[in-house]
Amino acid sequence: LMGVAKEPNLYKCAVGYVGVYDLPTMYTDGDIPQRASGVRYLERVIGRNSAVLAERSPAQQADRIRVPVFLVAGREDVRTPPKQTEIMNRALIAAGNTPEEFYIQSGEGHGFYDEANRLTLYTKMFEFFQRHIGGSVEVRQATPAETGTGIGN
Repeated sequence: LMGVAKEPNLYKCAVGYVGVYDLPTMYTDGDIPQRASGVRYLERVIGRNSAVLAERSPAQQADRIRVPVFLVAGREDVRTPPKQTEIMNRALIAAGNTPEEFYIQSGEGHGFYDEANRLTLYTKMFEFFQRHIGGSVEVRQATPAETGTGIGN
């Protein structure tokens, strides 16, 4: 969502998928700060300066996001916990741009792996894109050759 915050006139809509929206929260939640190596990684990559972290956090720039937003998280995500998505949701609401979709899926982590959950998510995303970008989507069953389950794979 940082791209939408920095270039608000460039996009028609945006999807935030298991994203980092509040950099200071990376130091307090999830699996990264649980190890010294994770903290060293965060210090090296995003730094410790709270003013800079706020400046680089999409949640702190929610007032610049003017397009429809779809937020997605996995309830069991330990890399970027759903708290990140909840922070972004609250920031967008406070900025007057309530997300059109706020979707936190139980049973999923940092990415969706269950086929039924992916199908539900991607269908919702296609519908969101169709409303805001246009076009059409044909939903069909994949052939064995396309899924890699055919003979010779």
